[in-house]
Amino acid sequence: MRMLTTDREYRIALSDTERRLADAIYLDNDYDHPDAHEIYVANARLIPALLAALNARGAMPPHWPPYWTDPDCNPGRIRASRQGLFERNGCMGEDIYTHPNFARHLRYLLLGCELPQHVREAFLKKAGNPRWVSPRDAIDLGKFARKLARENSLTPHHATEEFFKLALENGFSVSVALTLRDAVSQLR
Repeated sequence: MRMLTTDREYRIALSDTERRLADAIYLDNDYDHPDAHEIYVANARLIPALLAALNARGAMPPHWPPYWTDPDCNPGRIRASRQGLFERNGCMGEDIYTHPNFARHLRYLLLGCELPQHVREAFLKKAGNPRWVSPRDAIDLGKFARKLARENSLTPHHATEEFFKLALENGFSVSVALTLRDAVSQLR
């Protein structure tokens, strides 16, 4: 079983130890993987160690805590944060971080949004300084994001979530990021 991945481009600065831990973590949501149990066991040891190291040196990016703990950053039918959804399902404390479904959230923490680089760059160039983007501007940016998504054959769900993540990680307010998310979700 191959677990070590050294070709990842992390969007947060990692120490050498953190990089070794992150490189060894399997981040895909592949529940049918033939080595799924071994992956779970390995990740259960590595993920808490990585998160503890990042917390100890204050290396969590500023967009991560709201994305993970703020119910407003998790729009949907059930009003709970992403962390809260795990807790509602009986998964508490460190068990959350070892749960296989946590991998996609850790993936975002480490790798950022999953949009092609040219799409990210075009969107951020059009947006300008995030401090000056209003909810009204976010509607127009959402139209531009939909155009980028269509041009790059992105699926509606993927584009909606990834543009939302892009906005958060680049300093847009939560309300603007949510307005943008709603605008992108109209992609057909």
